[in-house]
Amino acid sequence: MRTSGGCREICLTRNPLLVRALGLPPVVALADSFIHGLLAAVVMASVLVATSLLASTLRAWILGPLRILVAVVVAAVLTTAIQQLLSTLMELPAGFSIYLPLIAMNAFVLDHVLRVGFENDLAVVVVDAVWHAIAVVVVAGALGAIRGFGGLAILQQPAGALLVAGLLAAAWQWFAVRSKMADGQVTVRTGEGS
Repeated sequence: MRTSGGCREICLTRNPLLVRALGLPPVVALADSFIHGLLAAVVMASVLVATSLLASTLRAWILGPLRILVAVVVAAVLTTAIQQLLSTLMELPAGFSIYLPLIAMNAFVLDHVLRVGFENDLAVVVVDAVWHAIAVVVVAGALGAIRGFGGLAILQQPAGALLVAGLLAAAWQWFAVRSKMADGQVTVRTGEGS
């Protein structure tokens, strides 16, 4: 059984967007407000969970070399279906039609499907995919909220989006290290006596 870890490990120390930087471009591009960030995260999380579930269910019938192809096709079909559903329910912002399809080829989704979805039983995949989805929603929501409510015009530009993502990643790393220090997992070296 190969999983990515528990809640704390996935959300804090190995957050797919902020620590590993997988799947960051479409989220950064789409999250120009809190609502858009959540919308992008929900689409990415839905594709992640559904693709992982299908991979786990069909893993006995799909040969190793074909797994990446199946993962890409399933993710593309799901992303297109979700995009069509959303466009019938609401008017999507202009950037969504460009960046939303990138979720189908997202390294984060494909990495998770190949590493966890095809390698584990359904119950393990569901728990792991849900924790990853929660991590994505938290990060995309925070990114969108900071960009949308920041009040600075630069935050609405692509460079500002990358700046906010970098600052958010630095804060996330700081919090993860502080959390490990509180648990005694990390010790701080002062540099004396080296």
